[in-house]
Parts: sequence; C-alpha cells; structure tokens
Amino acid sequence: MTTKHTDRPRAGRGRGTTRTATTAPSTSDPFFDVVKDHWESIVHTFQQFADKHPVILFDVQEQRIYAYPYDDFRADLTAKDQRAIVQPYKNVVAGKTILVFVRDNEQRKLVSFSVDREDE
Repeated sequence: MTTKHTDRPRAGRGRGTTRTATTAPSTSDPFFDVVKDHWESIVHTFQQFADKHPVILFDVQEQRIYAYPYDDFRADLTAKDQRAIVQPYKNVVAGKTILVFVRDNEQRKLVSFSVDREDE
C-alpha cells in the first residue's frame, strides 16, 4: 500500500537506518521532523537533478541539503546499509519516492527515509 501526501511527507519506522514512507510514525521522530520542516527545499533540490535520481542528504549542523549520485553515496555506507537501500532506491528510479538521509554529526546518527513523491 502506498500512501500519498498533499503537502508534507509521512514515514513509518523501519529497522536500522532505513525507514519507509507507508504510514505516519506512531511517536515523534526528530529526524523525520527535520524532513517535514525542510520538505519544500528537499523537493526543490531533488527536482533539479531528478533525471539523475539523486540521493538527498540533509546535514543538521550545516542546515544544508545535498544531492548525491546514488553509487557515490552508497559506496560510503556500511555493507548492511548498502543492502538496506537497494529497494528504496529502486522506488526512486521508478519515480515513486525520494530517498532522504538526515545526518547529525553531534549525535553520530545517519537515518534515511523513503518518502512518497507528490504527483509532479
């Protein structure tokens, strides 16, 4: 089941760093709150490179959004995380989702969300 959103993304919690976008989290997730707070800018950044199917990274300390080629970004992940993002990335290529990572260097956290795209 795919959940569509109108103005803000919704995501469910997954295991490890990968989280899917099928239902809203049952509890507040500060990392997903970052995605919601910066959603318009994330979409704008993604759209600039949509034909290349980028992975989006939001850096909490820098308050900046980056768009990376999938292969380059994936190469910097652990083997477990590389395996975890294969299916979410297939949905990016299919035009269904945006794969967004949120990095917090102070907390030493890197979490990802596969967020449904609005119809463009």
